[in-house]
Amino acid sequence: MCGLVGWIGENFKDSTLNKIQLSLSHRGPDDFGKWVDYSKKICLLHRRLSILDISKNGRQPMVSSSKRYVLTYNGEIYNHLDIRKSIKNYKWKSSSDTETLLVGLELWGFKKTLQKIKGMFAFSVFDKELDKLFLIRDRVGEKPLYYGWQGKSFIFSSELKAITKHPSFLKNIDHKILYHFVKHSNIPAPYSIYKGIKKLNPGSFLTFCLKTKNIKVEKYWNVYDFVPGKKDLFKGTIEDAQNQLEILIQNSVKQQMISDVPLGAFLSGGIDSSTIVAILQSMSTKPVRTFSIGFENENFNEAPFAKQIATHLKTEHNELYVNPKDVLKVIPDIGEIYCEPFSDSSQIPTYILSKFTKKHVTVALTGDGGDELFGGYNRYLFANQLWSKISSTPIWTREIIKNFSQNLSPEFINLMLSPIKFFLPDNYKINLIGDRVLKGLKIISVKKNLELYKNLISHSNFTDQLLAKNENYQSVIDNNYNDKVFENDFIHKMMIYDFLDYLPNDILVKLDRAAMACSLETRVPFLDRDIIEFAWKLDLGCKIRGDKGKFLIRNILQKYIPKSLFERPKMGFGIPLASWIRGPLRDWAIDLLNEQQLSEEGFFNPKFVKKLLNEHLSGKRNWESVLWDLLVFQSWLKRS
Repeated sequence: MCGLVGWIGENFKDSTLNKIQLSLSHRGPDDFGKWVDYSKKICLLHRRLSILDISKNGRQPMVSSSKRYVLTYNGEIYNHLDIRKSIKNYKWKSSSDTETLLVGLELWGFKKTLQKIKGMFAFSVFDKELDKLFLIRDRVGEKPLYYGWQGKSFIFSSELKAITKHPSFLKNIDHKILYHFVKHSNIPAPYSIYKGIKKLNPGSFLTFCLKTKNIKVEKYWNVYDFVPGKKDLFKGTIEDAQNQLEILIQNSVKQQMISDVPLGAFLSGGIDSSTIVAILQSMSTKPVRTFSIGFENENFNEAPFAKQIATHLKTEHNELYVNPKDVLKVIPDIGEIYCEPFSDSSQIPTYILSKFTKKHVTVALTGDGGDELFGGYNRYLFANQLWSKISSTPIWTREIIKNFSQNLSPEFINLMLSPIKFFLPDNYKINLIGDRVLKGLKIISVKKNLELYKNLISHSNFTDQLLAKNENYQSVIDNNYNDKVFENDFIHKMMIYDFLDYLPNDILVKLDRAAMACSLETRVPFLDRDIIEFAWKLDLGCKIRGDKGKFLIRNILQKYIPKSLFERPKMGFGIPLASWIRGPLRDWAIDLLNEQQLSEEGFFNPKFVKKLLNEHLSGKRNWESVLWDLLVFQSWLKRS
């Protein structure tokens, strides 16, 4: 795991190079390397976190034996040892996967090498013979890669912070990107917060020609190639599917166990992380180091469950209990950790867990990706049931209900529903339920099921009122999403939508930046290429049974630990934002959302924001998600 940065154009002074590479030192604290061709005006810099071959033989930028290719690389090629076995009569100079990648490029060429490698990666390759620079990002988007023109320089980097240190950087914030940010807490590829700077999409490679300055972006892997018609579905029994999936997970974990530095795993106590840890422990000759964090608030605390599972599996378990003060200390650093506005509130516990884990190991396996591939989110079932009821109701009836709901207040709905809350199960006793009911009523007239889902997962349906400039923006996911796939399977349609949007733009961003800020490498076994391609060929019945998702994963996990240790309601990895904004974060929130300051900056509608903040602070409404988006943006803006 490392950090890379480079550019074609101007400014190659040592002082400039040093300032830029130091901005990525957290991604690579162990070593620094540079390669500059002054005649061609190209510079490649690299910060190294040594994982495989920790000697100087693995230093980057690395030049191929023929001197044709120069490589800067961030990530891991998990099958690089298998690739080496297929290469005969070559004298290896190191045991690093960087050298494996370079030799592959020389033997097979660019596209064939991409087809062979499995892993998480973002890398740049300069081809001296063709005078072309190639930028490549892994299939799912585990590793980040930004690029773009700034003045007369074409710059690329693992993180925005390195680009902002370049003398040519133009600090132009893209207003229209805020439309997506305040709806979904993130800025999706291929966009960034700054004009002129993009993220390379997952499964893509970019070609930059030094002579013509032309840029071309192409896909080398597309999940739609593995989404089958009925004839292509997995043909075996449920038992066959379970056995094959278990073998694939075992193979993935086995490859991702390879490390020349201490390795462990995150263990939340949920199904996904427990499955990874159980299989990891079954393959290890000694107790695996596992890590979890706990909270004083029982509604957010999974640590006791994680401890029970760790005890059963006999791992070397480490847990850290944090209080509100510990969490609040992290908040001022969010803008620095994430480079651009990012406001999934589970970013904070993820960072704290990463910092705690790094004290013991350098590599940690995680259970991310299981929900999107195997139907783990509760919202899939809820949205499917809701659409079933909505779509059976005539559109004119739904329009009447929607228009009528516009005259209702959340306070009125809360009052009407309060008598029945006493009889509801605890997990349905939602405070301020009126807001949720109104949100549902306002989207009741949607005509397509995916439109319903996108409204359900958004933070607000009043984005136009929230923004100072009404620059409508539609996420790239909408432009690239193939609505014809899974046309009659709404749940799979939601899953693939999340796989293409929520997973790379939220989950994997949160994980990469939080861990790398602590110089910790995280690996995600569920996102192995073979598992992904197999998962999309499975019938929905292999994923969801009754009211529970991850059917096959549950069955596999039950072979390693008792069902009683993991069968419980799903719990998010979050923090009690609503009460904190009213309590310990109150003054901070009021200061950042100052009406005059918002008016001078020109990003948000100050009067509307003031209304939301006052309603939330008074307890009249719960606007925690929207306010957190605004607060994170304002905090980032203040630091940038």
